[in-house]
Amino acid sequence: MTWSTAHIEEKRETNAEGRAHQKKIKERSSYNGVLPGKINISVDYNNDCLTVFVDSARDLAGKRSQDPYAWVYLLGKDGRTYFQVGNNKTRTFDKNLSPAFQHEFKFRMSLDDLNSKSLIVSLWDEDSKSRDDYMAGVRLSLEHVQFFQHRGLVWLDLQHQGFDGHPAEVSAKAIFGIVLGSWDLKTCNNHLVAFIDRARVLAEAYEIKGSLPSTLKERTSLMPPDASRLFDEEILRL
Repeated sequence: MTWSTAHIEEKRETNAEGRAHQKKIKERSSYNGVLPGKINISVDYNNDCLTVFVDSARDLAGKRSQDPYAWVYLLGKDGRTYFQVGNNKTRTFDKNLSPAFQHEFKFRMSLDDLNSKSLIVSLWDEDSKSRDDYMAGVRLSLEHVQFFQHRGLVWLDLQHQGFDGHPAEVSAKAIFGIVLGSWDLKTCNNHLVAFIDRARVLAEAYEIKGSLPSTLKERTSLMPPDASRLFDEEILRL
């Protein structure tokens, strides 16, 4: 574990666990052909902190009497769930199928830990008389969060419930435009040092080449006859 318990807490998400245990899962067929709705969020990772802004949702499937709120947390591959301390969910919006959540969440965690988890935004209907009902949500893999190209607000199609009680997964690559192989500052520095070192070696070799006659009439052990071609090829590779 490489995060502070002052910022992140591990605890159970009892809504999802309870529904999975009871096998009362809201599958795709439960919507009767109606789309679950959309949610507008932004996801940004910078300086060992994942910032998630839940802007709003619209056209939620359900009755006008429903009172939605959103849990926002991280889900590990082992099923454990992690929340920002003191900031687990949005407020509840009474009788509203297009709530303007306007709520920010921050998860201060190392990249290695974050890459093994998924981001969960899960919408539930608050019920004062019984267990809350699942409405819709999204699950996003954070395996390549450092390569997300789109860090502003994006609209996502909300999903049905998975058999583990958490929302079904959507493609992070399709939404955020992941470009693998992007270099961070440390990687750039390492490549620059390697390039400078190779350039120095080549510069020294060219000095040796320049000190030799352009045409060798006798065989010599100082340099092979095709050295010029080898040097030119090396420069092209750089």
